[in-house]
This record gives sequence, C-alpha cells and structure tokens, in this order.
Amino acid sequence: MKHTLILALCIMFLGHSAFSSDNGKLAFSYQTGEYSVLGVDGDVDGGLLELDLSLLHTFSANLSFGQLDADDVDAELTDIRATLRNKFFEKDQISLTAGLGYGDQSYETLLGDLDGSAVLTELIAGFSVNEKASFAVAVTHAFVTSVTDGFSKEDITELEATFDYSINESISGILSYRSQISGDAIFENEGVFTLGIGVNF
Repeated sequence: MKHTLILALCIMFLGHSAFSSDNGKLAFSYQTGEYSVLGVDGDVDGGLLELDLSLLHTFSANLSFGQLDADDVDAELTDIRATLRNKFFEKDQISLTAGLGYGDQSYETLLGDLDGSAVLTELIAGFSVNEKASFAVAVTHAFVTSVTDGFSKEDITELEATFDYSINESISGILSYRSQISGDAIFENEGVFTLGIGVNF
C-alpha cells in the first residue's frame, strides 16, 4: 500500500509537468539477472516501468518502479526511484547529466518485510552514435537514510550501461546492464539485464 501511494503521488506530480513538456518517454522492460542474499547468489526476474519527462531548459525528471522475484528463495524486491536531472554539458555527440533524487527499496521475505530509503545522486555520460542509436553510462550512489530496525545503514553504488535504438519516431528498443560496484548489503545486485520498449510522446 505504501509503495502504491508513493507511485501515485509521483505520477500525479510528474504528470502535471508532462502537459507543459515538449517530449517524454515511457518504457516497459523485462529484467533478469542475479542477486546475492548474505553472499549466496540466486536468479531474479521481473519488470520495470520507467517514465522520463523533459522539463524546462536542461532539466528532466525520471520516475521508475521495478519489481524482481527471486527464483531460488521466496523473496520479492520492489524498487521505487524519483530523480530530477540537469544536463550541464553537451558538445558534439557527448553529454553529461547530474541527478538528485529519492529511492525506496523493500524486500518481502519469509523472515518478514525489510525496507530502506536513500538519497540518490547520479552522474550520467551520454554518447550519440548516430541519429538512431545512443549509449549512456550512469553511476548512482545511494546515501541510505533509513533501514529496518536491527540492520545497519550501508551506502551502495551502482553502475549501469544503457543502449537505446530508435525504431521510428515513436518507438525505441532499450537494452541495459546494471550492477552494484560498492557497498556491503544483505541483498546485493550481482548483475541485472533489462530489455524493453520505449514509447515517445
């Protein structure tokens, strides 16, 4: 219920901006990969819904809602993120973007529900291959602000590489790989691939 409320409020807030925005993208993706639980690796798969909106000048907003189910154990991860981004450098085919936002993760397990939230900082390097294809590398650092009682706070850093190919003016294909590169947490991302379709509006 908590995550549904957060998602609804974010969509209402960002949806107002969409009417004054020149463009945006809504992406639907399938995720698959590995997570480790206390050092034991296991397969995960699920879905990801992501909304990108262009705002004023160089600013944009990103909202994502993802779920992953563990195949080997009875556990489910829900990940919600909302980020405001600013493209502060663009020349030729290269751009640099910084982001600041909020993230909430929850795990439903046999031992009970675990929950944590964090302030997110992003640095994204974008590269335009040609008019149809682009590539981006993003580093996201999560400054953990709250965790379930009995657990210690542990900041984490993730690295993500994304390839985007425009099929036509409205549709694009998206392929990405995301992995945790620092931080010692109970649940760790050992590498997740994402394959999806983006719809421009």
